[in-house]
Amino acid sequence: MALISMRDFSFAFPGSQQILRNVSLTIEEGSFTVLLGPNGSGKTTLLQQLHPVLAAHGDRTGEILWRGKNVSRETSDAVASRIGFVMQRPESQIVTDKVWHELAFGLENQGLGDDVIRRKVAEIATYFGIEEWFDKDVSELSGGQRQILNLASVMVLNPELLILDEPTAQLDPISADNFIQMLHRLNYELGVTILAAEHEVQKILPFASAMVVLTGGKISAAGAPRDIIPDILKHNPSLASAMPVAAQLYWESHSAASRIPLTVGEGKRWLKSVGGDGAVAETAAGTATSVTQSTTSKGEGVTVPETPVTLSARDVWFRYDKNSPDLVKGLNLHVHEGEIFALVGANGSGKSTLVSLLSGVNSPYRGRIELGGTRIERIAPRELYRNFLGVLPQDPQTLFVQKTVAADLKDVAKRRRRKDDRDELRLQESIERGAEALGLMHVLERHPYDLSGGEQQLAALLKVLLLRPRILLLDEPTKGMDEVAKQRVIDIFHELQRQKVTTVFVTHDVEFAARAADRAGMFFNGDVVSVDRVHPFFSTNNFYTTSASRIARDRYPDAITKDEVIACLTRANS
Repeated sequence: MALISMRDFSFAFPGSQQILRNVSLTIEEGSFTVLLGPNGSGKTTLLQQLHPVLAAHGDRTGEILWRGKNVSRETSDAVASRIGFVMQRPESQIVTDKVWHELAFGLENQGLGDDVIRRKVAEIATYFGIEEWFDKDVSELSGGQRQILNLASVMVLNPELLILDEPTAQLDPISADNFIQMLHRLNYELGVTILAAEHEVQKILPFASAMVVLTGGKISAAGAPRDIIPDILKHNPSLASAMPVAAQLYWESHSAASRIPLTVGEGKRWLKSVGGDGAVAETAAGTATSVTQSTTSKGEGVTVPETPVTLSARDVWFRYDKNSPDLVKGLNLHVHEGEIFALVGANGSGKSTLVSLLSGVNSPYRGRIELGGTRIERIAPRELYRNFLGVLPQDPQTLFVQKTVAADLKDVAKRRRRKDDRDELRLQESIERGAEALGLMHVLERHPYDLSGGEQQLAALLKVLLLRPRILLLDEPTKGMDEVAKQRVIDIFHELQRQKVTTVFVTHDVEFAARAADRAGMFFNGDVVSVDRVHPFFSTNNFYTTSASRIARDRYPDAITKDEVIACLTRANS
């Protein structure tokens, strides 16, 4: 039976072009549906329109039905009470100060008695494994814990339909696995109907009973994942790269197997069944970049580039106040000119705190940080942030101050130091070149807050790049981005590398890090405990590694990306 559906539904914001176009969509009761599509395709708008309270005002045509009945003004509150919604940003949904109070908040608003509230809160906390941090302040939680708390505070109200908008976008790989497993349990054990929008479908798609593809505000494909993925791989190159790596390997190797693999386990079994001599083939990418071609061993068994160190942290210690624990403990890190360096680690481990230290926002109480050989505190702020260091914070909205993207980008001119850079024509040319390179030409006249999450990230990145920094510090630069956008960012990184710009980025996206970076490190217990070139780094990790490495490491231990595995298979079978 259809739980909720759209019939020939269209939507546009006032005075704007249509976001959704003649969408007809049915979510069956008890189903697990994954919604995917490129940045700006309308996924968030569609999800919000299904929730009467969150639905934005605008020009609407068509119908939304709940159990076959049109959702009217009279019934919208009743329908909203049966729908739970989990947003992409954990912090945007939390409204209280304590974990237990967040769990009780919705129940209190329903006017339930204290005994009932205590029982329901105890039950949901036990189910979600929250007992150990039940009494904590919300501010003390990691990103993964906050998202679990959001999910639990929604589920305590016992919704029939659970809608999630890219819920794992800010979670580390292990937290994302745990979160998706929890969604599977809710669907499988409790029969909760789930509709989740995701860019990273690698982990969630194997649990899905249905997949819906939204392109340009229209549904371009819908059905069981195994039924429609081959058509996507064949006819939709821009979305093909978002499909599970096992499926991409299967398709690009022209395998004759009858069942397309979706999971890492299925991919491993499929790879064992195909031809090839099992020899390790030389990897096709990553080690050929200009930085890592010229290397030398320097103690500690780590290979580093033969270029000057341009960013360094030496014996750095930091805590937010004298009574709080140290978040950074004796950290040492050295990044070279023109290098692309990725830093991975768990939610709440302190990666963003490290970025705040490297960017001069916070100062260590012991140790020192140097940029270009100069201690950071000796660099005047005007010089530091206008001609030297470019910083992309975790929340890109903090960079937007104007009413359109174009105006926000032009605002950079006020911060330029070189006189000729203030020339309006040259500035406009720079903006247009950057916007074209990042696929942003179509959003220049829109308000930054009206963009999708991925588009906001790209616009914020472009604003930082227009400052022409020598060192880039980026905190989760790809969250909310589709695969096409990520490849554009990689191309930008490599172009900057040719200009000797140093890039350091914090990320949970190990697939992106493996493709983009020269070296990678893991932040753990206040320090960078491991630094190595990306191939030995990811090929020897079991959890912080890529799907391609997990699938192929028994045969091709050095291959860490899908393209490298394909290259290995091609050489082995030629």
